[in-house]
Amino acid sequence: MGMSVAVLEDYLVQESGSLSVSAGRPSPGVPQSGPVQKVQLGEAAVFHEIRNALAGVLGHAELLPLLDDLNAEAASSLRQIVLSARRALALANAHRQQPAPVATPPEGAKPFAVVEEVVEGLRPIGRGRVGFELCNENVLPRVTCPADRLHQVLSNLVKNAVEAIAPGEGLIRISTRPARCSIARGHVVPAVEIIIADNGVGMTPEVRARIFEPHFTTKGESGGTGVGLSVVQAIVREHGGYVNCASRPGVGTVFRLVLPAVGDDQSPA
Repeated sequence: MGMSVAVLEDYLVQESGSLSVSAGRPSPGVPQSGPVQKVQLGEAAVFHEIRNALAGVLGHAELLPLLDDLNAEAASSLRQIVLSARRALALANAHRQQPAPVATPPEGAKPFAVVEEVVEGLRPIGRGRVGFELCNENVLPRVTCPADRLHQVLSNLVKNAVEAIAPGEGLIRISTRPARCSIARGHVVPAVEIIIADNGVGMTPEVRARIFEPHFTTKGESGGTGVGLSVVQAIVREHGGYVNCASRPGVGTVFRLVLPAVGDDQSPA
């Protein structure tokens, strides 16, 4: 399978100076965006997020005909179907009603718990295509991004990683670890770093420079809306963090996002 994902991650992170960008400071060539991008991505964004949530529904539903009875695996799949369907409905309602911004709950999200939930939901889509490797370093604080929004961010990134890998040849490594994050006036606060690395097809510098642009896509007629990564960037920035990417054709891609911790919280993640 060539270079291991762990080595790939270190290689690409070291290669790309853009991975040390401070919070709220966009990488060169990336368009600016306001809170939740003030997202104005309209119906295309709604469609994109609903489709991602329903991908989990379809992935698990397609497993059920293969089972003779409702054993433990079938029951687990059914639970994932319910979770994904509820998430899709919540997203649709939220976008349709366009509610006023709501303050982040003080408890924040447990990063690694959200990572595990996302991987469990998308695992059937990657079955026969990729393997997943999760690495949680030390006890992590909660982060400023609520769990449902962090789920939205990670679902986009992990699903893209799955789609970038040829069947049976890939590995996606997701690691979480403590970090530091620069915020207003250079103030440095505790944070959590989440890195998603894959050994897929990778991107050219020209493509990578445009991935956060609204409606930019390389999927052509396969159905890409080009709003997933722009929404990812908007959500992360809205909660005081930053996200960036390093990639090389034929080697793979690494996304790194950093989110501030909630106060001085050090509860297990």
